[in-house]
Amino acid sequence: MSVAPPPRSWLDRPSARAVALLVAAVAGAILGYLHRGDLFPTARKVSPEEVAFKQCIGPRLADIDEMVRQKVITADQETLFRERAEALCRAQTAPAGAPPPPGLPLPQQ
Repeated sequence: MSVAPPPRSWLDRPSARAVALLVAAVAGAILGYLHRGDLFPTARKVSPEEVAFKQCIGPRLADIDEMVRQKVITADQETLFRERAEALCRAQTAPAGAPPPPGLPLPQQ
């Protein structure tokens, strides 16, 4: 006498695996759509003030770095000179009558 095989569950069939792949693909597509800005960032517009600030601060920071390299100034003086250079450039590049633009990044050292 032969024993009948146990009935197969729907979850064990290829159609269930196809549905699982479809669900995973849809979930991935939704996550990709929701995070499209993180995955494919758009180019940030650079303001004229930021360009002018970077042109102003670049040579000044290079001069400060040169003074540090030649050991003409101390670390405390370096910090003070950098702060003053930033304040000067922000004041020179700010639009007339407006406060200086907040948070313009300094060039990397």
